[in-house]
Amino acid sequence: VKKYKRKIDENRYLIISIDTAILLSIYWGYRTLGEAFMGNIQYVLVYLAFPCIIGIFMCSKSIAIISEFKCVKYVGKITYSIYLFNLPTQLMTFVLSSIGKIEFNYSSKVFWFVHMTISVGVATIFYFLERLFRKRFL
Repeated sequence: VKKYKRKIDENRYLIISIDTAILLSIYWGYRTLGEAFMGNIQYVLVYLAFPCIIGIFMCSKSIAIISEFKCVKYVGKITYSIYLFNLPTQLMTFVLSSIGKIEFNYSSKVFWFVHMTISVGVATIFYFLERLFRKRFL
């Protein structure tokens, strides 16, 4: 990890420059040529733009400062559990709405807040159970 961190530190400005150039070329291409430039914007965002944005943030000093906060470290620890339990939570709301004849307003902020609270709560419980399991059996 330290070896890669040192390489990123050595090439910080090069990485930021390349990522910025890619983002500006994507912006210019879509601004002038539209979808004829590279096709569907969703694929361009997922495979080109977002990784560039992540690269810029990873190379900036501000991300190092932000990552020292305890709440950010905690969210980082349970991120994989949130990823695992987000879909089952969505499926649970779908099943409740179809079987139980419960109507959900999926576009409301209240629904989003409740859904994320349930996902994070289940992920937190799973994270601590997994940690307990690893300490005992591995």
